Amino acid sequence: MKTTLATATAIAVVVLACGRLATVPAPSSTPNCFCFNPAGSCDSLCSTLPINVNIKVTTGYFSHLAPDDQVPFDVFSWQTFAALNWPSDTSGNPLPGPITANATAPRVWEYYTDPAQLFSSNANAPLLLRMESAQSRGQKFLYMDAKMPNAFDPLNEFLESDGFPLIDRNLNFVLYEIRVNPDEATFIQSNHLNTKQGIYNYYQKEKSFSFPASKLPNTAGAMEIKAAWRLLDSLKGDQPSRFYTRRATVFIPGENTVSGNPLVIENALVGLVGMHVIRQIAQPDGTLQSQRLIWSSFEHVDNSPPVNSNGGMTTWSFFNNDCTDCPINIAPQLLPGDNKQYKWDTVAPYAARYAYNGHFGSQVKQLLPSAFACTDSLNQQWQAKLQGSVWANYRLVGTQWFVSGEQGAVNTPVILAKTAIESYMQGTSSCISCHQQFAKVIVNGDTIATDFSFLFGAAQ
Repeated sequence: MKTTLATATAIAVVVLACGRLATVPAPSSTPNCFCFNPAGSCDSLCSTLPINVNIKVTTGYFSHLAPDDQVPFDVFSWQTFAALNWPSDTSGNPLPGPITANATAPRVWEYYTDPAQLFSSNANAPLLLRMESAQSRGQKFLYMDAKMPNAFDPLNEFLESDGFPLIDRNLNFVLYEIRVNPDEATFIQSNHLNTKQGIYNYYQKEKSFSFPASKLPNTAGAMEIKAAWRLLDSLKGDQPSRFYTRRATVFIPGENTVSGNPLVIENALVGLVGMHVIRQIAQPDGTLQSQRLIWSSFEHVDNSPPVNSNGGMTTWSFFNNDCTDCPINIAPQLLPGDNKQYKWDTVAPYAARYAYNGHFGSQVKQLLPSAFACTDSLNQQWQAKLQGSVWANYRLVGTQWFVSGEQGAVNTPVILAKTAIESYMQGTSSCISCHQQFAKVIVNGDTIATDFSFLFGAAQ
């Protein structure tokens, strides 16, 4: 990929290329397979995590964003999303039966490891105790409004990835969650990468920092999941039946409340509004010559309207049709006395003090709704397959993928952002580029790139 290509040009290329999907020869693999099952049928949804993308990207590849390259990656994203959101038993194993069964069961990914457990210390011991208590009662435990490098530090301010909070239609802050799959958690623990000294020792020995990649037949490889949730209230017009919902305990430390005292919200009803899945994937033949990173970005269809829409009749999570003069995609501003930290009120609505004109939360619109015409077409097929479940109300925003090789590295497409995490920087956001540039730690004077993961900023 030519790095001098302008963003606007890149977006135009995506639109034109994906718009030709019907006239471009299909890739060698089945364009849309509902189950990663090379030896079986593609017609039915399944709980099998895909291991690779059946398209060989060779060294020296130049990205042209053609749909015969993009579609297999988008199919991989949907297969991953379905498998991760399969109902599971208490050990995190997918339950038998369809995805529509066991609607109240937690999903597979919700049993993955919370980073606070990996990077535990005396400082976050009280947080872990609260987490264990919530989980023993069958509730989620949500404690951050951010996916920042040290977001699971309870003393960190609450911010979105672009440095600002997101406020929903009910004037409440959006909450975030990070999970690490067993392959990545084991890699971190076995190599003592939960401390800065351990990271330094590992890097001095290996001369690089690389997560394990997927491997046939059933090794998933390293995976990080970043989810966004909002508090739901049917009395205010929310429709919980359209969301994947859970009961949750929300914990906000005193540093982030108006009163200065910790805030605990018990038995809150939260709905999933966004989900990033980041995976390390090997080539189809298992080689690592051109190891790839795949970034799958999903969001709820009711989050926000397209930029060229007036909102219509939908009850949007992050857009209010009644506000005719609200600034679009503009972050809330800190107030005098906030001390550089956004503050929760002690009762709902918790972000009312930041409301525009006292009544409206963040007014967010999708800046790139038409940049992925081939993705939109694929979404319709998967949403039809998922009818009868809440998962039909989620869409793939896009799949960004990164390939490294002898001729350098490329990531495709250039821009990827969703309304629930990169709300105010959609026009310039590149998930992979950001992580490639800034996911680093400094130990003993050495700057160590941590293979696209910000989690190691929390190493003690």
